[in-house]
Amino acid sequence: MTRDDAKAFYAANGVENPTKEQIDSLMNTVGSELNKAKESALKTKEIVNALTEENAKMKAELEATKNASLTDAEKVQKEIDDLKKAVAEKEAIIKKSHIDSELARVGITGDYASKFFKEDGNIDFDNLASYVANARDEAAKAKEIEIANASGKPEGNGAPPAKELTNQEKVANGYLARRVGADVGKQLANFR
Repeated sequence: MTRDDAKAFYAANGVENPTKEQIDSLMNTVGSELNKAKESALKTKEIVNALTEENAKMKAELEATKNASLTDAEKVQKEIDDLKKAVAEKEAIIKKSHIDSELARVGITGDYASKFFKEDGNIDFDNLASYVANARDEAAKAKEIEIANASGKPEGNGAPPAKELTNQEKVANGYLARRVGADVGKQLANFR
């Protein structure tokens, strides 16, 4: 994650000008989470390799005992099925670790990242869509606040400030008020 990525993350979450400490903290957190995900992926890969070797050994044993009694063959098959299940679980962990590191790369870590997965390691698109919608809503709210703050001037949104009447305009208004009536003079003053 670069400093620009961190600033963009804060901007998307309503913090216009994050401090150096905030940026450093976010970058350290993302780096730490990314390192944890990489370490977890390496450990998982080692486990999968060991299970794959064990699975190959079991298959060899199954071939050796092919002519043995049916009960022994069933036991070996059960062990093979158990190993296949263990390999599938480890592959799901590897997949989740890879997706975790990709999410960390774009600034989504911790609780948010863990909410994006189902128990089988696949992405939970409903939670992901909800997160994206919430982020979009927060960005829209921040923009509304920014616009509201900019338009809070007494002159209105971009309108020129009300100017002081010159002496000639004051005399003209007074003359019109006497000639036409006080109400018309007030109405003319409102147009300025």
